[in-house]
Amino acid sequence: LTAKENDKEGESAPLAKRFRTKLTDVEIRLPDPISKDFVDLKFPPDEAGTIGVFFHQEVDRYNNLIKYLKKRINSLVECMDGETLLDQEMEQEFQAITCDVTP
Repeated sequence: LTAKENDKEGESAPLAKRFRTKLTDVEIRLPDPISKDFVDLKFPPDEAGTIGVFFHQEVDRYNNLIKYLKKRINSLVECMDGETLLDQEMEQEFQAITCDVTP
């Protein structure tokens, strides 16, 4: 993580700093989970039927994905800070994010 690359302003910055900036940017852009109250308002459980059940399930899956992404970002930050070890899966995620590729 000590390699140097040019940042947006053309200045030289450590790879670790650029990676942390990317992680922060991704985390800021992540939407908040969808509120259960919102789902219940749009599709009341006792009135919505099959489409309501489907919508509730999809919102649960979406919220789980958002939580998972936030957890992985925090895990990568912990690895960069030396608080946890970098396993093979996290290293692949690190490489993908460094190269601007979806992990």
